[in-house]
Amino acid sequence: RDCGICYLCGKLTSFSVMPNHDDYPNRDHVVPLSRGGRHSLDNLRTACRACNISKSDMTLAEFIESR
Repeated sequence: RDCGICYLCGKLTSFSVMPNHDDYPNRDHVVPLSRGGRHSLDNLRTACRACNISKSDMTLAEFIESR
């Protein structure tokens, strides 16, 4: 669905890099579980590891504002 593109920064993620590499794909909860989000397909998006770590438990609006 996301074609391996990070929904936060637009970079292409890659399974060919090591899992601790910034470009490794992660699943991100758009609305964090800690904020009442659900573990469902409509709340999951592809994010690069770097963005997913940076976003932490912020909402999408909070993450965009923090940049």
